[in-house]
Amino acid sequence: MSSFDIIINIIEAFCYCLFIFLVLDKNKKFQYLFLFIFIFFINMSIFNYYLFPEILLTITNFLILFIYSHYLNKNEPIQNLFLVLFISVINDISASIAMIMTITFFQFPFYDGNAYILLVLLSKSIFFTLTLICSKYVKTYHISKTKILYYCLFALITLNIIYSSLSDFIFYNNMFDRYIFTICICINLLSFFICIIFLESRKEEENKLTMQRNILELKYQENIYQENQKSIQELNKWKHDMKHIFNTIRYNINNNGIDEAKHIIDKYNNILDINHLSVQSGNELLDYILLTKIESIKEQGIHLTIINNINRIPIDNSHLSIMIGNLLDNAIENIGKDKEIMIDIGNVSSYLYIKVMNSIDKPVLKDNPYLLTTKNNTNNHGIGLNSIYLILDKYNGKIAFDDGDYFTVKIIIPMSLTNY
Repeated sequence: MSSFDIIINIIEAFCYCLFIFLVLDKNKKFQYLFLFIFIFFINMSIFNYYLFPEILLTITNFLILFIYSHYLNKNEPIQNLFLVLFISVINDISASIAMIMTITFFQFPFYDGNAYILLVLLSKSIFFTLTLICSKYVKTYHISKTKILYYCLFALITLNIIYSSLSDFIFYNNMFDRYIFTICICINLLSFFICIIFLESRKEEENKLTMQRNILELKYQENIYQENQKSIQELNKWKHDMKHIFNTIRYNINNNGIDEAKHIIDKYNNILDINHLSVQSGNELLDYILLTKIESIKEQGIHLTIINNINRIPIDNSHLSIMIGNLLDNAIENIGKDKEIMIDIGNVSSYLYIKVMNSIDKPVLKDNPYLLTTKNNTNNHGIGLNSIYLILDKYNGKIAFDDGDYFTVKIIIPMSLTNY
């Protein structure tokens, strides 16, 4: 292998690993970047030296990049797989663009030494440029686990296998077939547009999040107004009835009807308990959020427990409202026969933590580990969880799920934020 090939392999390995580094490595651990560049380079050099099939080189490259991305992003294997496929598509697109430019000047680029050098230099220059542009582009989106993502991954893997097989055919037959070359370019373009269309669909999720934020703010104002109106009406009713109630109690006490007086007091205590749910968590914002859910909690007879240890909230109030509101909606919608919900929110160490638990009748994670919606109207359902993912991605937060007798959602968000 010539010195030129060694330099080209180093550049290609650098671009592949740099993309994963720029997208996922928030702590900028350069030592691991250089380690995986070296591993990637060694892998490419061995395969190129022994002329192993392109498809085997593609698979081993995928594995190395996937291991690197998994090290940086342990809980998101599907997201990591998409990123690995995306950078592979970028490399193929770069090669196709370079081939088209080279063919403009040379009829058979594979047979001409100067054409080959020009082709490779152009390809890697374009690859490096696209790596920088696309890494910045991808970082602005959260790659949610949706059915669309799985379809996208299936299409990309299939197209990549076809492309690698055609590349092997061209290389081992030492020929340049314009029809096969055209098919390869079409495959590259199709793969690239699949990635872009998928990422742009995430923009719609961002728009839904903004819309949901605005709707929730209006809904909160409307609910608070309605609750205030109900409270005024109930207060007026109680003021009207209170005189008669007190007179009845006094009459029973004066006529030795102590038991009947106690019965009347107990009766109206129960009415107060049923019709007035306390939302005094000790935090004004949390009370504000819970107030919007009072009717649902009352109607279903849910026992709500609130544990508040908040000292400081490191995120936008409206984003906290969206998260807790969606978590509560999901808890109310999927509550079990025991009718219990617990909200535990506060600060510990350098994190804000949120834990929401609701009783369930049977575990759900075993059959649906990614909590994909099972409802027919997927456009309207599943938005809540995606909104939470988007917010956590913005604030470098993490989410985890657990189930047993209770379905539990645990969220942590660092108090000192490093957004990207």
